[in-house]
Amino acid sequence: MNPLIKGIHHAGLKPSPAKYDAAVAFYTELLKFDLVRSWVKEGVRGSMIDTGCGLMEIIETAGEAPSGTDCLEHLAFGVTDVDALVETVRAAGYEILVEPKDLVLPSEPPYPIRVAFCRGAAGEKLEFFCVR
Repeated sequence: MNPLIKGIHHAGLKPSPAKYDAAVAFYTELLKFDLVRSWVKEGVRGSMIDTGCGLMEIIETAGEAPSGTDCLEHLAFGVTDVDALVETVRAAGYEILVEPKDLVLPSEPPYPIRVAFCRGAAGEKLEFFCVR
């Protein structure tokens, strides 16, 4: 590993102004992550949210933002209970893309996991990922 690089610091989302508040609330209120800081620079709002293993930066665009996979295929969160998180997201009215399922990735050694995918408030695709 390159000694000058520590790892991924944050992932960034760029929702439209209409989706900005919902995106921040999705991560802070629904998923219960901590808001580290927020700012307004030249009329554009931004927030940094602590996800536990890294940060999520949310900066609104100056217009209608591309949704989800235009710039981010998916974002995976390491979790302890895939099913409970899916029910939390479903109860809040968000789309579940892939219901919780057990898989074994065919690596050496085999990698048993439980995963599910949903859509976040800015249109991003999220994965809940648990090593079994």
